[in-house]
Amino acid sequence: MVAELQECADSLPALICEYRPDGTLVFVNRAYCEFFERSADELLGTPFLDLIPEEEREAARRHIESLTPESPTAHYVHKVESPTGTRWQEWRDSAVFDDEGNPVLYRAIGNDITELREAQERSTRQSRIQDMLLEMASRYINVPYDEVRRTIEDALRKIGEMTHADGVYIYEYNFESRLMRNTHEWVSPGTRTIRPEDRDVPMDLFPTWIAEHKAGKTIVIDRVEEMPEGPEKELFQSYGVRSVLAFPMMSKEECLGFVGFDSVREDFVPSSEERFLFALFTEMQTSILLRSHAEDTIQELLREKEMLLTETHHRVKNNFTTIVSLLSLQQQTLVNETARSALQDAASRVRSMMVLYEKLYQSPLQNHMDIARYLPSLMEEILDLYADVERVEARVAVDEIVLEGKALASIGILVNELICNSMKHAFDGVSGATIALTVKRDGDSLDLKYSDNGVGLPDDMVAGSTAGQGAGLGMTLVRGIAQDLGGTLRVESPARGGALFGLTIPLRQ
Repeated sequence: MVAELQECADSLPALICEYRPDGTLVFVNRAYCEFFERSADELLGTPFLDLIPEEEREAARRHIESLTPESPTAHYVHKVESPTGTRWQEWRDSAVFDDEGNPVLYRAIGNDITELREAQERSTRQSRIQDMLLEMASRYINVPYDEVRRTIEDALRKIGEMTHADGVYIYEYNFESRLMRNTHEWVSPGTRTIRPEDRDVPMDLFPTWIAEHKAGKTIVIDRVEEMPEGPEKELFQSYGVRSVLAFPMMSKEECLGFVGFDSVREDFVPSSEERFLFALFTEMQTSILLRSHAEDTIQELLREKEMLLTETHHRVKNNFTTIVSLLSLQQQTLVNETARSALQDAASRVRSMMVLYEKLYQSPLQNHMDIARYLPSLMEEILDLYADVERVEARVAVDEIVLEGKALASIGILVNELICNSMKHAFDGVSGATIALTVKRDGDSLDLKYSDNGVGLPDDMVAGSTAGQGAGLGMTLVRGIAQDLGGTLRVESPARGGALFGLTIPLRQ
């Protein structure tokens, strides 16, 4: 009877065994022996758990102990160590119990499901890589310039962990210096990083490698130990690398470098579908690196432009300062008050342009600026030119309105003329001298008002008077600027005293 059962079991392709509660094998069929390449005599009397990797034995014990008289059968999947390597098996275990409910024997029927398991894992891995590439493509579109490096290295880490590679890295080719430079790298925990001396490798050491990549071909090395002797093999073996994949980064017909995948712990042999996804991954890294290099060039040009602007700014500022100083020195040598006043007016006009230039240079918009950053500073600079500045109170209220430099220059000269006129003519014999400047937005217009509480204006300066437009150079400039800006100028001298100037100009959209 036993011989007949043995013969029947040996005729089946499935693996069949029986073992005691302590795990000792008491029966095995031919398929079981052939799978492990051991005879029945070698297997019987040994613990079947010895055939299972140590890290999975505790889980196998718990599975066996979970069988009860009420539930004596269960399926279980685990790894086994075979002469051909680690394999996956699926088992159906059944327990035999005595009258008291104690297990006395276990029977098991199993099948090798390694190919099925690996196919499932590949399918799952491919789906995860596809999802990662979609997420990465979306992220790469708007990644800020200063986050490019971190984004690339994060991508290397993700694809390395998904594919169980031990190293993923980027080398860029420089055909002028004949060097290939390691620019990005990820390695699995416990794996050696690229040595400093291997981050810049002479391209002439790898002529075949470079030629293949220039032709757009992927380099596949399933087993480094089978490579012909040479610098490539020597380099890989110094890191303990077993397998290598290197995908060229192509921009049209130019090879920029490569994305490399290598393995140290086990052979790395991805499927053709996975290689296709790796090629897509490489194209994405190529795209973001090209963008990064373009932005590097832009940043370098901007730095050069900034240096040039800084040098030009210092020279222009020095020229303004020199002109003001020369006018002031010349003024001190003159006795004629009319001439002295004319030089003081000229110095004030130059200073108004100097203040504007300084503020525009500091503005991030370069040729545009908020008028609120300009006019208060301008008033301080003009008042500094007059010895009696301490007895004049200046009131300023300016809305935040961004204007182009040309308009700001015109408004600055206009305000300069009005303040200078007040300081020279308005406050003789006046106590509590005050000047006031307000600038507000009124719909699509800018409304500027300037006033003082001085002695008032002569009739020929007031709009609508018999004399009309006023004869001084200052008022001529004021009216000319108002006209150039397309604005309307109002000049009043209230009965209570003082002067009031109003300017309304359209704001360009």
